[in-house]
Amino acid sequence: MVGEGEQGWPLLLSLARFGAGPRRFRLRVGAAARERLAARFGLASVDSLSAELEAWRAEGGLAVEGRFAARVVQYCAVSNAPVPAHVEERIAVRFQRLPEEIAEELELEEDQLDILPLAGDEVDLGELVAQSLALALPPYPLAADEVVEEARRQLLRGRGGDRQEERPLSPFARLKPS
Repeated sequence: MVGEGEQGWPLLLSLARFGAGPRRFRLRVGAAARERLAARFGLASVDSLSAELEAWRAEGGLAVEGRFAARVVQYCAVSNAPVPAHVEERIAVRFQRLPEEIAEELELEEDQLDILPLAGDEVDLGELVAQSLALALPPYPLAADEVVEEARRQLLRGRGGDRQEERPLSPFARLKPS
């Protein structure tokens, strides 16, 4: 097994560089790339992102297995407050050339859902980790109960910006004669 050591971001692998044996890769994502990922995925921040992967030639393409771990800060779906999250997931995919005559819709069997199309002769492990992170994030992160409750109260009262007065709950309340 060839030890590749710590790699930069993105990590493009040429299929021509792979022989019969697997190769290990350790990705540590730098601050600039983490900032770009945070902007791309609408996160407050990506505080850390790393992956340990193994890749080898397999059935007309490349198989990749391993794990990634990330510490991120998302925005609460209700209050927009920061919500820290730790994500750790397993990655197991196969990049494979797909037949050119594939129809517009392709029906896949359950055991084929881990197959990704291989275009050209390179695979970007960095992009694989980035997309895996995006899929693993909680879709509707929530802040602490008290933060969500306060946001709910403000929404129901109709507070906006710096205005502190109470607004009527109904837009038709102004039409009511005094």
